[in-house]
Amino acid sequence: MEKIKSIDKLIYILENCESSDFHKIPRSIDIPVESFNEFAHFSDQFYTRNCIAKNTDFELLLLCWNPGQKTPIHCHDSQECWVMMIDGELEEDKYSFEENASLPKKINQSQLYGSQISFMSDDLGYHLLGNIKSKKAMSLHLYVNPINKCSTLCPDTGEIKWIETSYHSYKGELVNN
Repeated sequence: MEKIKSIDKLIYILENCESSDFHKIPRSIDIPVESFNEFAHFSDQFYTRNCIAKNTDFELLLLCWNPGQKTPIHCHDSQECWVMMIDGELEEDKYSFEENASLPKKINQSQLYGSQISFMSDDLGYHLLGNIKSKKAMSLHLYVNPINKCSTLCPDTGEIKWIETSYHSYKGELVNN
């Protein structure tokens, strides 16, 4: 697959490909950081989920992270997810449940930076992403089918809670939540 050099080209490819081809797309993305500026909205209180494009087959989000911000440990509601670093660095912790265990077990910890890509699905367990560095970060998330809800997991109690997902912005415009 040829390199994808613009957000418009990426959206066009996502809208016109088979969902079985989605796994090829992240490795072809070579979009300059500046191209994401119109979608990049940050908050001092929490990381932001900024929807760039969405239809019934996919959801493309730009997540914006200030230092210290992180997700809860969460699943992806049976959808596949690719995370591509756009700017900065994130840490990803992956968790699983051992049979008959009441608490999750951390099975992997990795750093995402440069143009690295991470893949996650519920078959692999739960994960947490966080900005542990002192500068802002941006990551691009491609979901095969939009995620409208996900379960979060408390690492101390093992309690699972379902939450509705929401956007901070949609196609560059701030959303009132």
